[in-house]
Amino acid sequence: MSKHRESVRAVRFAVVLALGLSVGVTTACGGGGDSGKDTGNGDGIGDTAIAELPGEDVPAADNVGPADLVSESVEGEAVEETAAEVAPEVAPEVADEPELVGPATLTLLDTKLPIPVAGIAAVSAGDGVAYILGGDTGAAPLGKVIRFVPDQGAQFVEGAVLPQPVKAASAVWAGDDYGALVFGGVTAAGMSEAIQQCEFTGPSCTVLDAKLPSKRGLTAAFFDGTYAYVMGGNAGAAGPTDQIVRFDPATAKVEVLAEKLPTPRASRIGVVWSGELAFFLGGLVAAGKTNEILTYDPAAASLVDSGMKLPLPMDGGAYAWLGAAAMVFGGETSVSTTDAIFIVSPNTVEVLVSDLKLPTARRGGAAAVLNSNIYIFGGTGMAGLLDEILRYTPPGD
Repeated sequence: MSKHRESVRAVRFAVVLALGLSVGVTTACGGGGDSGKDTGNGDGIGDTAIAELPGEDVPAADNVGPADLVSESVEGEAVEETAAEVAPEVAPEVADEPELVGPATLTLLDTKLPIPVAGIAAVSAGDGVAYILGGDTGAAPLGKVIRFVPDQGAQFVEGAVLPQPVKAASAVWAGDDYGALVFGGVTAAGMSEAIQQCEFTGPSCTVLDAKLPSKRGLTAAFFDGTYAYVMGGNAGAAGPTDQIVRFDPATAKVEVLAEKLPTPRASRIGVVWSGELAFFLGGLVAAGKTNEILTYDPAAASLVDSGMKLPLPMDGGAYAWLGAAAMVFGGETSVSTTDAIFIVSPNTVEVLVSDLKLPTARRGGAAAVLNSNIYIFGGTGMAGLLDEILRYTPPGD
């Protein structure tokens, strides 16, 4: 084992249960009489009432995790944290890149989002540009689309306004021909079944005639190069769904597939696409949160347990696929919000916890891969909604 790899701890669920929560945590506080769970927030739905519509986002309280794992607030100039971390080994069936060694870094950028926001979706346009769609601003859901370019910062895109402003929606980038697709979400009036499309040559956003089978928020979505897949979601009074819906942007056809999630679930983490397989990470089920990681092969219509589990049942992190692993930044367990960074490695069938930490514990943000770096946007932190942008740079050669 490389000396660099020793700085990344392999964490399995049984070990976490034996040792307790081994990441920095922040106790989530709700209204009066809160027992340690959120009763509702703008980036999702309450743990105790999955069928209810989400309320406003709830600020988190002070960190209460182990002293050596607690992140401190970062103010002022950009702050860079470095850890001797290495990406998981690469198997040919997942990726063909060589193993990388050297330090990974996490940098809090000076540039900010134009508004603090959580419950957002982010997509990478594949040309060094990311778009941030929807979100909870603490008031009405966000309708304006934010464009981020690493050397230019983040600005609202003039002319790109969602006809239905939403939070807790999922989104995919469907290529230059179709732009960004936004699925469902929560409007000021409640759940939505709308499929919205934003193209940026105009730019403009429209509501398509095609719709999801029912109104739902907190769906997980990915694009395989031909189709968009929308998995699960919270359908309001009807509760979570186990459906997998396929949308063809070329024909605007919506199809409910025969394969289903093992149990109905919604997600503030969602799904990442490796290029061959989709990995559904955690989420919200009727009994609370789950730590399951599912593997879905749309070509084979196969949905199975991956053999990996998150350290604790959780959702609410920002996530992205990079190289041969899914990266999860922050999130929320049944009782706490975390500042941890998780590495889900299908090749080694394990979940690692990075030595790097987010500046503060947070949930409800989103991430996008640009120029081989991951950028993490917004979320709900210790003091409420965030306008922060972080950059995760993976290990180098």
